[in-house]
Amino acid sequence: MGSNNNFGETYRNRSVGNATFPPFVLLNTQNVSLDVETLIHEMIHAALPAARAKEHDAEDNSVFFPSGRTTQGATSHITLKPERAAALSNAFFAI
Repeated sequence: MGSNNNFGETYRNRSVGNATFPPFVLLNTQNVSLDVETLIHEMIHAALPAARAKEHDAEDNSVFFPSGRTTQGATSHITLKPERAAALSNAFFAI
């Protein structure tokens, strides 16, 4: 990932030899979102089924910006919606 790439990416169905990995997230340390929400954003992608993984990207009034904030402190996207919290709490990686 470079300084002009996405803040993070979620990968699915990656395998090495005979081992297939569950969805996992990589964060771009060269392009950090001022939202500081990239990890939770990508975790929701990983928590949802593949067909629904990106449905939250364009939601209004959500903590998730489609391409990151350009100024720190913007508050138009501040809510972790209950259905997204439920997806996280029911994900394979939840404790």
